Amino acid sequence: MRELKVINYRQGALRFSIPVEWNEEYGRDSGGTFFEQAPDSGTLRLSVVVLNTKGKTDADALERFLKTRPEARAKGAQITKESGGNVVLQFIQRTNEGGDDMSIVWWFVASGAFEDYIQIAMFSYSLLNLNLNKEQNKEDILLLDQELRKTEFVKMPQISGSHS
Repeated sequence: MRELKVINYRQGALRFSIPVEWNEEYGRDSGGTFFEQAPDSGTLRLSVVVLNTKGKTDADALERFLKTRPEARAKGAQITKESGGNVVLQFIQRTNEGGDDMSIVWWFVASGAFEDYIQIAMFSYSLLNLNLNKEQNKEDILLLDQELRKTEFVKMPQISGSHS
């Protein structure tokens, strides 16, 4: 089994695990970027949104909210309720950047850990399509899928939007 390290993002507002050998970069306003120093590997990015709901934030409410997202209509998109209380919208986006065909695997991990607020950790793992079927990248995607679903929302970060 691969060794993992725990990331305490934004002074511990949320916690998740990634491979120990991955580098971490943090932008003042742009979230976090995590990657292995290898030419064919992908890049994991994270941003967090907090929405004031003025209502219930249980798993059913989180699921209803995620179903309203346009991304929930993406081909193959799935919404799952996790045992730890998170609700996850997961999908793959195909795109072209600078002439390169790319795939971006998305995980919108939603939590109602704080009454009247929904927190969403938006993780994206992007890589070139020509590297998508390389064994290490397939293993990374499976590992991320397991670990990101278990993201822990520990404290309330700064509020960035509202949803009625």
